[in-house]
Amino acid sequence: MTSTTEILGKPVGSDEKNEKVTWLSFAGMEQAKADVETYTKDAVDRLDRLEKKNLFLNDLIYYLIDREN
Repeated sequence: MTSTTEILGKPVGSDEKNEKVTWLSFAGMEQAKADVETYTKDAVDRLDRLEKKNLFLNDLIYYLIDREN
């Protein structure tokens, strides 16, 4: 819903056409964005509480927010 065929590697709107239920189609764009923010904050908070730090996981969490596909 928010990308291009080239980036997705599949036709835009194909999930909807194939009646595939996604979180975005179920909850809507605004709620999906709010959930990303909530889950990201929770994941980072949990990671920060670990005794051993893992910068790779921290970077991965933030990468997944803005990934293209």
